Order: sequence, then structure tokens, then C-alpha cells
Amino acid sequence: YYHRSEHNSRFYNFSGFLLKALYLFLLFTGVFLLGSCEEKPTMIGKDILPGNDFVSITTTDTVKILSYTMYDSPVRSENMVTPFIGTTYDPYFGNTISEYVSQVRLEKEWIAGAYDVDSVKLVLRINSVSGSTDVIKQLRITEIANRLYEDSVYYSNTVVDTTDFGISIDIPPLRNDTINNIEINLPPFFGEYLIRDQEKLFYSTTIEDFRSYFKGIYMRILSTSTTDPLLLGLNIALASSLGSYSDYFILYMHDREDNSVKYSFRFILDPLKKNASFSRIKHDFTTASPDKKIDDLINNPVLDTLSYLQGLNGVYTKLIIPGLETIKNDPSRGKIAVNKATLFVPVNYDGENYTSSK
Repeated sequence: YYHRSEHNSRFYNFSGFLLKALYLFLLFTGVFLLGSCEEKPTMIGKDILPGNDFVSITTTDTVKILSYTMYDSPVRSENMVTPFIGTTYDPYFGNTISEYVSQVRLEKEWIAGAYDVDSVKLVLRINSVSGSTDVIKQLRITEIANRLYEDSVYYSNTVVDTTDFGISIDIPPLRNDTINNIEINLPPFFGEYLIRDQEKLFYSTTIEDFRSYFKGIYMRILSTSTTDPLLLGLNIALASSLGSYSDYFILYMHDREDNSVKYSFRFILDPLKKNASFSRIKHDFTTASPDKKIDDLINNPVLDTLSYLQGLNGVYTKLIIPGLETIKNDPSRGKIAVNKATLFVPVNYDGENYTSSK
């Protein structure tokens, strides 16, 4: 019995191994046959589709580009986020003068009272400084004579009419290539002029209000030239909802009958509700360096291997790809589509006025 039982066990073990091997062989054979019979997904049904349903893809890197140096004047300049004031000089472009015109806004509801103005400060956050900072410059602030409107269009050559009221103040020392937060002391009579008629220190959509009473300011930098230019980039962006203003006039006052009662009030340049404003920008290309000036290339249909690009709404590069209109209107090419177009524009540095680090 013992030998018979051992023999049967070995037989059953061997037969079980054969069944498993046969099962695995059939499984792999079936998978192989199915895989070899399956068409690639992208090719299924290709034999029953018309030939014009297929897309042929081609590329080219031989398209010719024509380049011109262009200039448009005047251009729209209202509500610039970073307006500039001052002068900049470039040997290629000559002098560029930028000025700023803006309303000012009451910070809050005015509290009527008999006040004496003790002092006035102009607080500015200057985003950028370029040019000569070692020569004292003056900031000129003049009252404008015509009201500005938020929904009006203003251009870089808009004429500014002013009143007889204005002041000129020295700009404090500034640092180049960094943000400058400055405070400039103004004479008290500037604040007294702003609040001379307290019945007009309010806002209204139906009757004349503060915007008609004090229409705004015209800001310029005086005493600049090609030898000592100075250009300041202001930070006239809308303030946050917390009222963290960075550009404003602030008046410090006391009650005329009780000197111990102090009061301060701000007139905002960067309010939550935007002021109507615009920039005046003038380009004088004739003042460029004689060996670098480009005024004879501007707006002329003369092909050149070098085109120019300038800030402050100056000259710009216009690129033309000849033949695109012909391709577009060719009926035989009606189903051609541009899937991707890449334009490589090399930048030229003269190594003196312009380098890769500037």
C-alpha cells in the first residue's frame, strides 16, 4: 500500500505540471495571434477614407522677412500705469521729454472746520530712476485749467492749459536702478489753496464738485538737457482695497481756535477709483548724435538689415512677410493651415550704449 500510494502521488504531480504548461502555452499563443492580427489604431479604416481626408505636414525655414523702422505720433496716452516725467537722451533717438497730467482725489469725506495749514508734503513712490542724479533738478507742479474726464481719449500731444497757480520744488537725492520712496516739503500756501473753498470738497454726479473746483495737476521736471537728463518712472497704480496709498499730497493742520486739535488730510494720485490722467510725450530725433541718428530711416520704405525699437511710444519695428496674402487667397491652397510659426529676431548690441546687461 505504501509503494502504491507514493507512485500515484508522483503521477498526479507530473500530470498537473503538464496541464499548467499546456494552459500557459495556449494563453501566450492566443495573445500573440491577437496582437499580430490587430492594425495600428491610427491606420484603422484608412482603406475606406478618401485621400483628401489625410493631412500632409511640411515645414520651411526660408521665408523672407522685410523689416522697417516706424513711428506714429501722436498716440493714445491716457491712464498709463507707470507714467514718466523728465527727459532721457539716446544717441540714436535724441531727446525724449515726458510729462504727466492728472486729477487728484479726496481721500475721504472732508470734515468742515476752521483750519490753519502747518505743512504740506508730496509723497511719491518712484519705480525707476535713470540719468543724472548728481545735479539738482526741480519738479514743477501747475494747476490745469480744463477738467479731465475718465471716459475721454487723450493723446501724447494733447495741449495742456494751465492757471497761474503753481510751484517749483527741488527733487531730493535719488538712487539709480532702485525704488525710491521720497517726501518733498511743499509750502503751506499750496495746501491752503486746495482747501480755500471747503464747500467744494465733495464728489457728485449731478452738480459741480471737487473735480471742477480743482481740476488737476501738470507735473514736469525742469532744467534737463542732453548733458544731464533725468527720467523718473512713477507708481500711479490703483491702490489696494486697504487704502495703502503711495502717491499723494498730505496736509497737516490744526484747529484755528484750539491749537491742540490736529487734523491731516490726503489728496490722492493713486486712489481706489482711478483719476483721469494722461502723459505728454515728445520725441526729437534731430537731436541724436550725428553719426548715429536714424531720422532718415523712420517711416521710409527703405529696406535695411537693422531696425529699431524704442520705449515711451517711440519708434518700433514693423515686420512684413511677403507672399502670405497670395497664399491666403490662392484657391488651390484653400485647405492649407499654419500649425505653428516661430520668428527668431536677433538683437544687436553696439557694445557701448547698449550691452546685453542693459
